[in-house]
Amino acid sequence: MEAKQSKPYKDKPILRSEDSRFLSGKGRYLADLSFPDAYHVAFVRSSEAHAQIVEISTEAARLPGVIGVYSGTDLEPSLGQVPMVWPIEGLQNPGHPLLATEKVRFPGEPIAMVIADSEKTARLAAKRVQVSYRPLPAVASLLQAISDQGKEVQVHPGIDDNIAFRWEREYGDRQAIESADASFSQRLIVPRVAPLPLEPRGVVARYDREDDFLHVWSSTQFPHVLRLSLAAVLPHPESRIAVTSPDVGGAFGGKMNVYREELLVAYFAKRLGITLRYQETRTENFMAMTHGRDQIQDVRVYHTRRGRLLGLDVTLHANMGAYLQAATPGMPLFTAQMLSGCYRIPYIKVRVQGYYTNQAYTDAYRGAGRPEAVYLVERIVDMVARKCGKDPLAVRLRNFISKKEFPYQVVTGLRYDSGDYRQALKTAVQKSRLKHWRDVQRARRGRGDRHQIGIGISSYVEFCGNSPSPHHAALGLMTGGFDTAVIRVHPTGAVTVISGSCPSGQGHHTVWSMLVERTLGVSREHVMVVTGTTVHAPWGGGTFGSRSAAVAGSAIYQACERLIAKGRRYLAHLWQQDGSQISFSGGSYHCGIHKISLMEVAQRLYLAHDLPAGMEPGLEATVFYEPTSYTYPSGTHICIVEVDTDTGQPTILQYTAVDDCGRVLHEQIAAGQIVGGIVQGIGAALYEQIVQDEQTGQLITDSFRSYHLPKAADVPPISTEHVSTPTPVNPLGVKGVGESGTIAAHPAVINAIVDALSNYGVEHVDIPASPEKLWQLCQTGREQR
Repeated sequence: MEAKQSKPYKDKPILRSEDSRFLSGKGRYLADLSFPDAYHVAFVRSSEAHAQIVEISTEAARLPGVIGVYSGTDLEPSLGQVPMVWPIEGLQNPGHPLLATEKVRFPGEPIAMVIADSEKTARLAAKRVQVSYRPLPAVASLLQAISDQGKEVQVHPGIDDNIAFRWEREYGDRQAIESADASFSQRLIVPRVAPLPLEPRGVVARYDREDDFLHVWSSTQFPHVLRLSLAAVLPHPESRIAVTSPDVGGAFGGKMNVYREELLVAYFAKRLGITLRYQETRTENFMAMTHGRDQIQDVRVYHTRRGRLLGLDVTLHANMGAYLQAATPGMPLFTAQMLSGCYRIPYIKVRVQGYYTNQAYTDAYRGAGRPEAVYLVERIVDMVARKCGKDPLAVRLRNFISKKEFPYQVVTGLRYDSGDYRQALKTAVQKSRLKHWRDVQRARRGRGDRHQIGIGISSYVEFCGNSPSPHHAALGLMTGGFDTAVIRVHPTGAVTVISGSCPSGQGHHTVWSMLVERTLGVSREHVMVVTGTTVHAPWGGGTFGSRSAAVAGSAIYQACERLIAKGRRYLAHLWQQDGSQISFSGGSYHCGIHKISLMEVAQRLYLAHDLPAGMEPGLEATVFYEPTSYTYPSGTHICIVEVDTDTGQPTILQYTAVDDCGRVLHEQIAAGQIVGGIVQGIGAALYEQIVQDEQTGQLITDSFRSYHLPKAADVPPISTEHVSTPTPVNPLGVKGVGESGTIAAHPAVINAIVDALSNYGVEHVDIPASPEKLWQLCQTGREQR
């Protein structure tokens, strides 16, 4: 059943209301909050990737101002472990202790915790804690993990070959591939990367003994989930815990977890009856925040000579890291679900194997499993085109799901809501001036130019917005898909919006106030938005997966509709009219000669002098909105790359993005989300990779000196355009836009680079496509020619 659709919105050219204080340095991030009575926390972290802990000596750390040094043996037995919410079928979960005791399993794992009266003293004392190790062989990469050498190392006792789980599904009819004219195999490597938000993690915990109340401030993406976890792990009554998320300086999935540090700071704040504060350093962020991606994809492709895709046989090797965070096992399952991409592929077989390694845990990072899927699909589409001697555009068009087929159920079982993939591709071709660039490419190839041009196309679809809670249950995911909103119209007509969402730079306050303005007719200046706190919102599922507008926004819209409906019921009684004859627009109710503003209705409802029987006073609504399905943003991105074949240096000359995120609520915010995502995708395609020394297991990329993020000079001109097919599954028609750029960018960039070097015999380049790697491919190509 389709959801009722709201009226289309015409965006107003307004700035984000948050920006005035952010740009003037008046943001209230965790480090800006003042707690004069707070003691400071520093952690002693493992210098080894894998080792037995022989001894921990704390004597040298007991400096003046240090009030305690605590190791794992000091923790109460009743204290729980780091929670994990995705116990998929066959999973071997070794547990996730708060502090390492007998053994360390990745560089940076916390071993001890120091509490002192200043941050400087705490960090100095932590450096003086002496830990004696007996080093053990380490599995320092996914490539090592799947090798015979890696299987000789046991990361956790009782888990053979370090296999966390095996998961296999076969979709469609295998007979579909029997008519294939050809098949080929390809290994694709999607390396480990770091989310690296501008603001590292931090947490403050204050305990009030008299009220037995624990208040926690954390730079988290989901304060309600953190509160629930604290109640379970400490344990402590959930009703006596408040979690507040102040301004959050970026998150990208890295703050979508409950971490050891948060749990330990809260635990010791309660145990000692004091206020404790911890602020992560950038080096710790590299070590101890979740990492993303890290898959090896072995795929066999079946196709016809005309480029029709008939089937995929895929083995996904996925790196879990040393322990499981909240949703670690589920990331490769997201990849498996999206292997059909934008295409009618009749048969897909997929095997997923998760591995434990001596590395930090992986979990969601912007796109969460879908960038890996789109990378696989879009790379093999280009490979099929090249093997068949076809234009990559033609192969995509031949295999696209057509607009008239929506809603369309792909072979993996997902039911795509809406889309117009052909129109997005056509618009991208026109906007990118593709014919011009092909002319330039032919000319340079013809004269053997040192600087070769490549054209990369990426047509993507992803799922967003969260699925219904029963679908979570079917996946084994122990969370709900809903979110909440409370809308309160005050007697003066001012409005308070309390949302379960928790922004980390997305502009929620602007969009939520605009949504109320458009629905209730109340000026944005009279709308106050409250987010990021468990004190007011009844529940918040978290801000991730581009779910905010589709789920939290729909909750706000439905709450507004309930308020309007209550006012209509009241006026039907007051005016002695049929309620269906009373309309609402522009902030007022209308019926014949009658007209009254929402503000006047609110005043009357708070006076409560003439209410109909059974109607409660006041004007307030609470909504728990449960999505009916995923939403499916889509689009086509085209990247133009120039490669210097003498040095291997790639330069992106132009990037064009055409996206379908359904109905657009705010054009500028949508464009900003897309561009920001594209830059992160470019970074992963060209520069970024977490690397550990395969001999010692030491983390090599532990700072911005060794981990290359794209700089302003690396970012090409990016143009954006929208094709809109509003989704029927939520009342706003929105699909989500926060991850689209990242998801589309990897294959667009790599397809362009491979195209540029195709006359050197290059068929594939693994990411990151560094100049050294490309130079070597050019040298090999010259030698073979």
